[in-house]
This record gives sequence, structure tokens and C-alpha cells, in this order.
Amino acid sequence: MGFFLPPDPVSEWMGCGVRHVGRGSWVAVPPPYRPAGRLEWLVPPDGTGALHAPGPLERALRRATGTLAVLAPVSAEPADW
Repeated sequence: MGFFLPPDPVSEWMGCGVRHVGRGSWVAVPPPYRPAGRLEWLVPPDGTGALHAPGPLERALRRATGTLAVLAPVSAEPADW
């Protein structure tokens, strides 16, 4: 899952699987009208160029991570990732 955020040289995101791309990078995305397939939009772009707001997105991801940690089954065996 990915999110498009405006450039912000001041903030720094920490976390597993967090990747930043900068100028000259490319990201594979499907056309906004594509209904299904290997790549698809959860929220298709609306054509305005609007991006996700970093603050609310970070808070939502932290909350979701905490919820997933609480719901995850506890196992004596180490995770095989």
C-alpha cells in the first residue's frame, strides 16, 4: 500500500517498510479508471493533484499499527519473515 505525500524536507518518517522517493524517481501506478488487477487504487485520484496530508496520515498509520499489534496472536515461535 502506498500514499502520495507532498515533499517535506523537515519531517522524517521512521518505520518498517517506509520508502521515500525523490526527484527523478518513478512509481508504478495503474490508470485511475482501472477497476481491478495486480495494481489498483483504493482511492482513485480525482484529477486535482491533491496529495495526502502527512500529519493525519502518520497518526492514522500509528493508530492502525497499534491496533494490529493488539489483535495479533501471540506465538512462542519467532515470526518467519
